[in-house]
Amino acid sequence: MGDDVVSRLKRRWLPVYVLLLAASLVVLGGLIYLYYLTESTDYATAAMVAAFFALYIGWSIYKVAGLKFKPRRVVTLVKCEKCGYSEEREYERGDFFFKEKGACPKCGGPLLVAGIYVKEEGEGNSFNPLPIRSSLVRAPGKIYYRSP
Repeated sequence: MGDDVVSRLKRRWLPVYVLLLAASLVVLGGLIYLYYLTESTDYATAAMVAAFFALYIGWSIYKVAGLKFKPRRVVTLVKCEKCGYSEEREYERGDFFFKEKGACPKCGGPLLVAGIYVKEEGEGNSFNPLPIRSSLVRAPGKIYYRSP
């Protein structure tokens, strides 16, 4: 399960966290009031437990409210087999590795899909795929992957 899916599920539970915090604070206040009326250590112990529970719920709300989503997009990297020209394009349904995606604008050679990856907005190109020439072995009509 992806991080963004987990964070969305946690955000969905934010109202429940707020209700739990309010309820635990009411219980804590009641226990403190009963302790001052009776001066019984049982109420003091229960108030400490309620205080720790309220602190935990408050910390959970702080963590969930602080989650930030970075916009992401799926990118296809196409690369020319002959001259090394490469270009990032939006992913299209049906893209797969080594699929021909047209002709190279520089030399006219075939453009092959060299990588498909998720890119966060505002980030530079952090993906460096293997060069196509070093990872492929061509046979007549077939392409084989050669392990390094």
